Amino acid sequence: MQYKYLHSSEIDLQLWDSQLAKCPNRLVFAESWYLKEACVNWAAIVNDDYTELLPFAINKKMGISYIYAPWAAPRLGCFSINNKCNLAKMLEAIPKKFKVIEIVNNGLVNENPSAFKNTTRHNYIAHLNQPYETLRANYHYKTRNILKKAEKVNLKVKSIGAQEILQLFKSNTGKSLSHIKEKNYLDIKNIIEKSLQLKFGEVLGAFDDEQNLLAAIFSLKKNDRIVNLFVASNEMGKKIGAMTFLVDHIIKSNSQTNTVLDFAGSSIRSIARFNERFGAQLETYSFLQNNNLPALLKLFKR
Repeated sequence: MQYKYLHSSEIDLQLWDSQLAKCPNRLVFAESWYLKEACVNWAAIVNDDYTELLPFAINKKMGISYIYAPWAAPRLGCFSINNKCNLAKMLEAIPKKFKVIEIVNNGLVNENPSAFKNTTRHNYIAHLNQPYETLRANYHYKTRNILKKAEKVNLKVKSIGAQEILQLFKSNTGKSLSHIKEKNYLDIKNIIEKSLQLKFGEVLGAFDDEQNLLAAIFSLKKNDRIVNLFVASNEMGKKIGAMTFLVDHIIKSNSQTNTVLDFAGSSIRSIARFNERFGAQLETYSFLQNNNLPALLKLFKR
C-alpha cells in the first residue's frame, strides 16, 4: 500500500468526504468543512483511492513546521473504510520537514509506533438506545439529585446562537483562562455558525423564569453521534444544576434511538466525573508525540 502526503489544497475534498462517510469509525471532526474551520491549516496522509485517511493540523513557528492536535478537533486519527490502517507506514509518509508531530491513534491500531511518546487519553460515551427511564436510572445518585433540584426551578430549554454561548463563557469560566485567546473564540464561533448552517449543530440554553441564560451547550449531531463540544455556565447555573438539566434534556430527546452521546473527553477529573455520572462508559485512545528538534529547541511550543 502506497501512502502520500497532500496539503488540503491538493486534496479532492468531494472524494475525501465521500470516502470518509463510508468509514465505520468516521467522526465529524474529519470532514473537510470542519477541518477548514478548526485548523489554521491542514494536510493528510492518504492512499490512492482515499480508503485510508489520516488528517492533521499543520503550522509553522519561528521557521519550524509542525503537526499539532487542534483543541477543537480532539480525536483526529486514521479513518479507514476497511476499519484498519497501517499507522506506522502512514507516519513514515509524513515529510521530514515536520520536526514536531502530534497524532491521535483512535483505536484502529493496537500498537503505537515506538518512536512516539504515548499518552492515554479518556473519553466518555453513552448509548441512548434504551427508554429514558432506564437511562436515567443509570445516572449516579448525585446526578439524579442535582437533576431533581434543577427541575424544581422550572428551567426552560431554548435554541440560541453562537454569540450567546460565547458571551456566557467569556463572562464566567473564560475570565480565569488567560491562555484562551480571541482567535480561539473566533474559531469556535465559526464552527458553531457553519454547523448551524449545515444543520449539523445545535446550541441549547437553559433559562429561568426571568429569561436569564444560566447554562448553554453546543452539540454536533452527525452519523448517529451527538458530540457535546462546548459548554458554558454562570454561578447561578452551577448552583442549581442547569448544565445537568441540559445534558439530561439531550439524553431524553434522543432516547430509544441508535444515537451515541459523546462527551468529547477531558483531562480535568471534575469534568470527567460529571460526564461519567450520566451512566457513560469510558473509552480510551492514544495521543502520540514525536519531537525531533535539537536539544536547545526541545521546549518549542506552538
